[in-house]
Amino acid sequence: MGDNTLNTRADGNVISSSDVNQYKTALNENVVPRNSSGVATDSGGGLGTSVYRWATSYISKIFFGTASEECSIENTGDDLTFKINDTVKSFIDSTGFDGQYIKTASISKSSFAATVKYRTFSSSTSVSLPSDVTQIFYIVQGAGGGGGAGGGSISADGGSGGGGGGGGGFTIGHTNVTAGETLTVTIGSGGAGGTGAGASNGGAGSTGGQSNIAASSFGTIYANGGGGGSGGIAESGAGGAGGSNTLAGAFFANGGAGGGAATGSGGGSNGTDGGGTIKQNGGAAGSSAGTANTGGGGGGGGSGLRGQGAAGGNGGNSVPTAGSPGSANTGAGGGGGGGSGVGTSAGANGGAGGSGAVIVACFTSESWS
Repeated sequence: MGDNTLNTRADGNVISSSDVNQYKTALNENVVPRNSSGVATDSGGGLGTSVYRWATSYISKIFFGTASEECSIENTGDDLTFKINDTVKSFIDSTGFDGQYIKTASISKSSFAATVKYRTFSSSTSVSLPSDVTQIFYIVQGAGGGGGAGGGSISADGGSGGGGGGGGGFTIGHTNVTAGETLTVTIGSGGAGGTGAGASNGGAGSTGGQSNIAASSFGTIYANGGGGGSGGIAESGAGGAGGSNTLAGAFFANGGAGGGAATGSGGGSNGTDGGGTIKQNGGAAGSSAGTANTGGGGGGGGSGLRGQGAAGGNGGNSVPTAGSPGSANTGAGGGGGGGSGVGTSAGANGGAGGSGAVIVACFTSESWS
């Protein structure tokens, strides 16, 4: 091969073309570094700080290992290929990593293309899960209870307000599923608000509906609705209890309870916050008109996971205010209706609870919306 000692270059300088051409054959075969005495030795020294390390096309292939188990990294055009014993094991081109060389025994090829897809369900339905999904994450929100109606004027102080509806409970967790199976989603309806009925007690609000998801692989996962608020009477109407859950193995919490309402000219109390570390605030209490012989304010609705409880209605000596409804798909309890004052025939209606909701998320490479 002749003299294989390259001319000395300063640290970081590019090897001259004359040196490269002189040893082109050697660079394509085996190069053995030798010291000044001709003894084979490890090469040393740094590459320097110049960005020009190698001239273009001088290195197109690097080998590692022995002849019996030879590995190489090769460049051809815009491609970078990784080989073992001249068999392609991995490949990168201008568009990125080629997934066809992933070992199917160790990891799914589709996992590299999978992204998080999620769906928010606001109404009951049935859907098919993607064919590459074996686990889902979920949030199930029960519906809010309806607020109670305010009481009619049956005392010198006026009727009491209705209690706020309880917020729906919620459940958060994950579960294994069978790929491609049918998922049935049920969304609970908000409880109806109570109705005022002349110079008598107000009607109670209805309990919110249960929301759930169901499939053959895991059964049913649910969240109960909030309780309805009591109607106003001579005493203050009591707030409805928050929706409760008893599902083992999942994070769940009760919805907030509806606030109680006041008799006479007093204001109702606020609805309570939802349970758990993830929660919304309870609804604000209704106030009275602030003068004697007016009806009591309605209690605020309890909160759900996805929404704050609705405000209670104000009492009034002529036209008491109805409780506000809980927003749709929040699980918030409806506000209690205001009680009537002297000379008023009926208390105001309670607000309806907010309907429930379900969110399901998964990792999939398929379209799922």
